[in-house]
Amino acid sequence: ASLWSSCVVLPLLALTWMSAVLAITDRRSALFQILFAVFDSLEGFVIVMVHCILRREVQEAVKCRVVDRQEDGNGDSGGSFQNGHAQLM
Repeated sequence: ASLWSSCVVLPLLALTWMSAVLAITDRRSALFQILFAVFDSLEGFVIVMVHCILRREVQEAVKCRVVDRQEDGNGDSGGSFQNGHAQLM
């Protein structure tokens, strides 16, 4: 999982830094500044997707939480969670 996430994030990180260096060295061109802003925003989105949303543990915890809330009916999870954290089986 770490290797896969590194293969996804590292190329985007390289593009971000390359566009940052080009934006600093060529201040007259707005293209590199725009590219830096786009790549930097994309990098944050990809990191959240890869490390949070696409992880199986997070998906199972969310699924467990949704099922527990549906069974409760009132939205209070009761004693199935300690300190607000889901316990994975």
